[in-house]
Formats: sequence, C-alpha cells, structure tokens
Amino acid sequence: MSDIKQLYEQAEQALRNKAYQQAHHCLLRILQQDRHYADAYYLLATIATEHNNVRKGLELIQKARTLQNRPCYGVLSAKLQLSVLNHVAARQIAEQTLNLIQAMPASSSLTAQQWDDLGVIFNQVGKQRMALRCFHSAIDFYDCQHSVPWQLHNHLGATQKYCGEFTAAKDSYLRALDCNPDAYEVHWALSALAPEAGETIEYLKLKLAGCHNPDQQLFLAHAIARKLEHKGHFEEAMAILAQPKLAKKTRLGYRVDDDIKLFDTSKAVSENLVGQVSGTVDDAPIFIVGMPRTGTTLVERLLSQAPQVISAGELPHFALAFKQQSHVPSPAILDTDTILAANHIDWTALGRTYLAKTRELASPAKRFIDKMPINFFYISYITRALPNAKIICLDRDYKDTIVSNYRQLFAGDFAFYNYSYDLVDCALYHQAYQKWLDYCEQAFAGNVYRLKYETLVNYPEQQAKALFDFIGEPWQPDYLDLRLNSTPVATASAAQVREAINNRSVGSWRRYQHTLNVALQSVSTPR
Repeated sequence: MSDIKQLYEQAEQALRNKAYQQAHHCLLRILQQDRHYADAYYLLATIATEHNNVRKGLELIQKARTLQNRPCYGVLSAKLQLSVLNHVAARQIAEQTLNLIQAMPASSSLTAQQWDDLGVIFNQVGKQRMALRCFHSAIDFYDCQHSVPWQLHNHLGATQKYCGEFTAAKDSYLRALDCNPDAYEVHWALSALAPEAGETIEYLKLKLAGCHNPDQQLFLAHAIARKLEHKGHFEEAMAILAQPKLAKKTRLGYRVDDDIKLFDTSKAVSENLVGQVSGTVDDAPIFIVGMPRTGTTLVERLLSQAPQVISAGELPHFALAFKQQSHVPSPAILDTDTILAANHIDWTALGRTYLAKTRELASPAKRFIDKMPINFFYISYITRALPNAKIICLDRDYKDTIVSNYRQLFAGDFAFYNYSYDLVDCALYHQAYQKWLDYCEQAFAGNVYRLKYETLVNYPEQQAKALFDFIGEPWQPDYLDLRLNSTPVATASAAQVREAINNRSVGSWRRYQHTLNVALQSVSTPR
C-alpha cells in the first residue's frame, strides 16, 4: 500500500507539471496492484479531459464514482456531462455533490479551484444561487481579498448580477480589477452594470491605444462606449466602437450574404415541409425566439410567473439535435447543407431527442421555456418535430434593433451573432429576419405568435393576456409585476427586466441618429 501511495503522489506531481505520460504510467502501475483504486481512475479521467478525450473521461470518472463517492469526482463528472451538453445529468450530479459535501467534514471537501469549477457548472445549468454559494466557498480559502484570483471575483460578480445583487456585483468586479487592472473583460462587465464606477474614460482610452489583442480591444471599446453613453456622448460612443468591431469582422472573414442565404434556404426547404404531419406530441416546450435585445428576456420573465411554467434558459439542444439528425458532417451547427438535409429528417426522433435532453429541466413545473433567441431559424422544424410547441417571435423596431445589436458585445465564440460587428450588416440581417418572420407567421399560424416589443411595453396587460391565452395558461393580473419574479437572469438584460414594464427603450436609436443615418445610406428602408 505504501508503494501505491508513493506512486499516486508521483502521479499528482507529474500532472501538476503537465508530464502526462509519466502520470499515466504511475496510475497504470497503481491499477496493476489494485484495480479498485478509485483515485487512479479520477486522475486518468483528468488526463483524458485535458486532452479533450471526453468520451474516455466520462468512462473513467464513472468508474471512479462507482468505486467511491467523492466530491471532486462529482465536479469532474458534471463538467464532462456539460461538455456533451447533457444539462440534466450535469445538474443532478452537481446537486448530489453539494449534498455530499454537507454530510462530510470540511477537510474532505473541495479545493478552491474545484469550488470555482462547481460554481461555473451551476451557472451553466441555470442554478445561479447554488453557484453563489460555491464561489463564496472558493473565496473562503484565501487569507485576504487581494490573494483571490481575479477570475474568481469576476465569476462571483457575474453571478451576483444574475441574482439581482447589483451592489455586491459591482464590489466584486472592483475587487477583480484591484487584483488585475488589465482584466479588460471586467472593465466591460463593470461598465454595463455601473458605468460611473471603475477607471476613467481617459485611462481606458490609453489602454485601448496600447492594446493589440482584437478581443481585448473589443472589451475596452465597449467599456469606453458605455461610459460615454452614461455621460450623454452617444455619437462618440458609436465612433469608439467602429474600428475594433470592423477589425473583428475582418479577422472572422464574415459576410452577411452567407446568413441571408441561410434565411432563403430555410424558406425554400420549409415550403416543402408545410402540411407534413409527424413529430412528438408534448405540450411542455414554449420557445421564445427573436433577434437579441428585442424583448425575449422580458417575455420569458412574464410567462415564468405562471406556477406551471419554468424557464430553462437559452438551450442549444434543438439546434444540436437537428444537426445530429441531419447527419451532415460539416463543423458548423447550421449551414445550407444542414438545412437541405431537413427533407430527410425523422421528425419524431428529433422531437424525442430534444425532449430527452430538456424535459427534466422543467421539473417540478409541467412546462418549460427555451429562450435560445437564434431558434427562430428552426421555427418550421420545431413545428414538425414538436407539433404542440408554442413559439413566440419577438419583433422590435428596425432601427432600435440595429443599434441595440451593434452596441452589444456577444460571446466571441457564438458565430450566429457575427453580423453585430457592422451596422450595415445588422440592417441587412434584420431585413432578412423580418421576411422570414412574415413567412413563418402565415405558414405556422397555429404554433407561432408574433409579438411587437413596442406593443407589449405600451399595452402590457392587453398583450400579456393574449400571450397567456396563446400558451394556454391561466392569467393573473399580478403577473405584470416582474419585480415579484426573483428568478436569476443570466442575460444582458439582467438589470433591466427587474424593473416594472416600461417603454423607455422605445426610440432609443435617435440618440445615435447621425451615425446610423450615415451608415445606412446604402441600405433600402424596410416596410
């Protein structure tokens, strides 16, 4: 046994030094002596994970958890389940891990990094309040705030924002910047929450001038823009965004014509699908779709006031299930080849696959909201695979949508929003989206409800009643008070949707009128 202990210590040290072959050799020697040594399987799963061998990692960590139930095994297992987008299993394992920790001595718990990892997992499965506990537990490991990694303060700040703890979130972001003044993504996050806090515009402009990383330039430019807007300098804010956003677009090689082709192909394929009857019958899913910043989160908050409706967040599962069923090997989740494969898809299997990945997320409610905005591309396919699904499509003023999308910094690895780096691209994309909605509204009238954002915020009770009638849930007048909804919000609208419904954002494009008009001179005005 002493030989096993020595070999394990050598494996741990080799792993810390990224000497993976040495670590692997030590662990295999351990298993030759004791094939039930759970920690060896755990470290082998860790090696597989670091080499992106997820399938092997899942196999090894399951073996470790079968032999022994330790919290660190649960964290790695949940992380691997998330990597294959099995949100239900990831959530269950993460919750089991927390319960296990409660029953164990503190000395047998997790490391600071493992607590941080567990918090990130809970955020990704929509359990932000559990994530808060994990991040606080991670911070408790450190003797003073300045020794805490800035990333941990950042994770805590983002989660506090999602939970509506805005003052605490601001403080966490400021602590992150105390630890690392060059954490540009934190400058951006702080500017969106509290533009008056943190460094000055002049300081950030100096940082931007000396920055050569395109992604970091975007964080800085958006942070500066938010602060300029806070001071009422709206046109200058647009000017500061122009160069970094154009550089990002150029680097990506993005062409809006490629996205317009997706809309056109979707319509052509969908016309051949109209009238087909198939799919999996289930009333549970409610889809809220639309271009970002058009009110999707507002509608989500409103509908999730009903006791039998719960929000599952922005789920990628339908798009991934569609790609899987298409059997198209291209790397893109959605491209013309994948859309053309819709003619050969087994719609019943697609519906079952989607529900198998998502249905449990509704528990204990009977119905769940999938608020992935980009699911509007899949409207016709949703109606085939899930004929009882309700789909609410948000539609906002042309210019307000263009400006709000351009001003938003989306996740850099989410290619669906690459149009947002150019005002003209935003306009052309929006026009293609409008034509697609026109078609879907007529072709799938029983499943699709088209909602104008301006109508909702100007006549909230009338529109809310109509929405609840559409989804078949009873209406209560107090549902209009969104301040009663304490559910965390993990979107850019986290602060805005905690207020009473209002129309302050209507017509906000006029603040940027000069820049917008110049940019759109070459674009025909929509209907």
